[in-house]
Amino acid sequence: MKSSDKYHILDSLCNCVLWNSQKQRVNKGTYYVITNDNRIYNILFTDDKIEIDERTKIELDEQTQKENITQEKVITININKNEFHYFSAKHDKTGNTFYTRYYNKNRLYSLGVLELYEEEACDEVNSVIHNLESIEGIENILDIQLLKTYILEHLDKNSPQRKKCYKKL
Repeated sequence: MKSSDKYHILDSLCNCVLWNSQKQRVNKGTYYVITNDNRIYNILFTDDKIEIDERTKIELDEQTQKENITQEKVITININKNEFHYFSAKHDKTGNTFYTRYYNKNRLYSLGVLELYEEEACDEVNSVIHNLESIEGIENILDIQLLKTYILEHLDKNSPQRKKCYKKL
């Protein structure tokens, strides 16, 4: 943590990757902070989890007509439990969070209107993976093919409309 001050890394880390709310402490693991175009990525590797946070600055959100917002998309893979979660939200410049949506692989509970259907989750997760693929050298950090296989194939199998989310190369 002390060495990160030299590079101002803490200014680029988001709380959802940094802070473990269940244990009320900072997550231990390996962090990567990557900026690409108007996006900031935080990638965390722990013994049992991979977490990818993508934050995109948007001048005008077409959906809400709000200005200067941040679109956040988070993929969390729990390796030991064989599950993944997806979360997306929008944040305005005052810190308010809105348009919050969730997808949970195991669907242990319902979140009602906040829950994403497989097709919606497919589109959003696919966009994160596509954006990650555009980063030069990302394959040295993250196995993109593993993400595609693990997450997108699951979404394909569970989509009632059988929309193809994952296309093998």
